[in-house]
Amino acid sequence: MIYCAYFHSAMTYRLIFWGNSTQSVNIFKLQKRIIRLIMGTKPKDFCTEFFKTLQILPLASQYILSVALFMIHNKDLFKIDSELHKFNTKGNLISSNQ
Repeated sequence: MIYCAYFHSAMTYRLIFWGNSTQSVNIFKLQKRIIRLIMGTKPKDFCTEFFKTLQILPLASQYILSVALFMIHNKDLFKIDSELHKFNTKGNLISSNQ
């Protein structure tokens, strides 16, 4: 509960904008440190199983989820190929032959 209240909420704030930056590596290291503190393990222990046990997504997975959810909830902001141009592309040729 403490993880979600203090760290997760701060980590995910506007994650879709900064999640792919070079600084995200530092945030991921901090996330792993917090997970190790919660689990009471050594500083060099692998965290993969701890993430699964606590049912917490690592930063990279949380970033992918955030971007996917943003795209699903904002479909109207994105254009499909046929709205961008009228060129006969390979995709158009395949669909017109069927």
